[in-house]
Amino acid sequence: MLAVEAIWDSVDDLLIPDPESEQPTTEEQVFLANSKVAVGTSTSGRVIRFNGTIQGHSVLILLDSGSSASLISPDVTARLTGVSTVPLSSQVHVHVAGGGLLDSAAMIPQLQWNVGQCSFISDFRVLPIGAYDAIVGMDWLSSFSPMQIHWQDKCLLIPYQGQWMLLQGIDSDLPDKLVLQVCQVTAD
Repeated sequence: MLAVEAIWDSVDDLLIPDPESEQPTTEEQVFLANSKVAVGTSTSGRVIRFNGTIQGHSVLILLDSGSSASLISPDVTARLTGVSTVPLSSQVHVHVAGGGLLDSAAMIPQLQWNVGQCSFISDFRVLPIGAYDAIVGMDWLSSFSPMQIHWQDKCLLIPYQGQWMLLQGIDSDLPDKLVLQVCQVTAD
């Protein structure tokens, strides 16, 4: 929950109040119970993030078991070529942890994305998700189950094309740019 709390402040402008008088939504409309970390900038030690690519564009991907669907930001969507963004027949309200709502009006089916040497194809809902370019939710996680997750080392061991592949996350404890200088010292 630390990661969830760390980013909640950055999403306030995107949220639509959840009026008490609103009729209950259908199960199809509530396609995700999204955690707050999914729409923020947390670099908490309790999250797993990946550097990946979509159509050669570098993307920052959050692994979020609190999201029931995979998401992609409108900014990344605008840079993609040759993909079909499918408008939804009506906007889907996404319930975010803490009671707010976000709206998704489109999806991109069967979008290829990569982490390391692994290539995946997923359906992504287009949603303003803060500092992340894409979020991989329970839809993707369950398709590679069972898997092994090492939360401290930020890595996943997944079944991939008949073998086990290691997906290494970004270590949140290290700065983005790390300079290491090694000097030889002689004793005088």
